[in-house]
Formats: sequence, structure tokens, C-alpha cells
Amino acid sequence: MNKYLHSIYDYYTQHSLITNPRDYANFFDQLPHDIPSLVSIVQNLLIHAAWADSYDLTLSSERRKELFLRTVPEMLEQILAFDPSALTVPRPPEKRLVSICRDFGVLLVSILRHQGIPARLRVGFAGYFHGSGLSFWDHRITEYWNEELNQWIMVDPQIDDIQRKVLGLKADTLNITNHTPFLVAGKVWKQCRSGEANPKEFGDGPDDIGMPPIRYALLHDFDALNKNELVGFDAWHSLIDKPEDELSAIPFK
Repeated sequence: MNKYLHSIYDYYTQHSLITNPRDYANFFDQLPHDIPSLVSIVQNLLIHAAWADSYDLTLSSERRKELFLRTVPEMLEQILAFDPSALTVPRPPEKRLVSICRDFGVLLVSILRHQGIPARLRVGFAGYFHGSGLSFWDHRITEYWNEELNQWIMVDPQIDDIQRKVLGLKADTLNITNHTPFLVAGKVWKQCRSGEANPKEFGDGPDDIGMPPIRYALLHDFDALNKNELVGFDAWHSLIDKPEDELSAIPFK
């Protein structure tokens, strides 16, 4: 292995300020080391706010404030306040942390880094969600280095059996490949800027489609690759909402 690659793997094995569990690291010590089990544990600890109804859970405005927890220690503090048991103990929906896709990805990244596995959050667009006429929705997943296969593997830790059934999803979300409808933000941005893809097929909601949310996702993925795992409300104002025809031209190679 050359020094450059070794340094990359070392970089993504080390925690960021956001993924470092700090005083809660001991709760990770007894966790399994296989991806399916870890993803199941993450799903047992978190519940996506937009999917609450599917779990017969009604969220109060107070519970929705959990969406603003930024770091893994903050997340674990609240999870353990609901139930101080080991993280492997099943939680009912009402005792799971109210979250978004970013939190599922960040928590899995944190666990993997704790176990010495290079991992990083990735930001892009998933084509397996339905609604509002969008083909691809802004989405966050986890990417980890599989030493046995000698390659990076993308995993969507949010998609559990309930969501899979509702979506009618057949793709393997524990091994997202070129055949899975998920595209990283940089690829989407390049394709839309060059005319290979239609920006109107991508977005973060029915009123947020096209190049602004694509640029938003691009910048979030850039930060994630630099181990700054941002939350959804982190934005750059004019860098996000500036009209496309007012941007500087960038040559494609």
C-alpha cells in the first residue's frame, strides 16, 4: 500500500469533532463488527421524522427539536436518557431519537471509526423515494472501506424492513452499486451542468428542486469528505440560491 492511500485510510479512521463519541465510547465497545448488525442497531436507536406515521408514532413539537442535535455525544446522551440500556437492546419507536437521514449516516460512521474502519458520510440523491414528482431526493448515507474487497462500499443505514416494504424497494441498500438508484452530489452536479441530466429531476422537496439543492448537496458532500458532517440547516446562502446563469463558468474535462 502506498503512503498516500495509507494516509487516506488513516484519515477516515480518525474521528471528527462530530463523530467522536467521547464519554460514550464505552457503549460502542460491545457492538458487533458486521455491517448488517450495525445497521440494525442504528435503526433501533433512531427514527426518521418523516417516517414516524409508518411506526404509529405521533411527534410533538418538543420531540422534533431532537433534529437539531449535531454531534454523536449529543445524540447518545438523548438516546440513553430515553433508555440507559446497552445500545443492542431493542427500543420501541417512542424511545428512539427523532432524526433525519444524516443522523443515521453519522452514527454508523462514528461506530465504524471507533472500530478502526475507515468511514465517511456521503451526500447525494436517492432514486428510491417517491412523491412530489421528483425522481431523486437529497439523501445522506455511509461509505466505508471494505478491506477484504479492497474498495469503498456505500450503505444506506436508514432503510429498514418497514421502509423497504412501503417503497417496494428491491435494491440492496447494504451495498449500493452503480445499479442502485443513488448518485453522489458531485456526479449529479457535473451531469446537470454539462446537460447530461435534467436538474428538475433532483431536489430536497416539492418546492426545492433544480440546481440550488444540487449545489447545496455538492457543498455538503465536500464538507463530509473533509470530515465536517454538517446538519441540514447548514447552508451558504447566495452560494446555494444564486441563479444558475449568474454563476461563473467552469470548464469540463
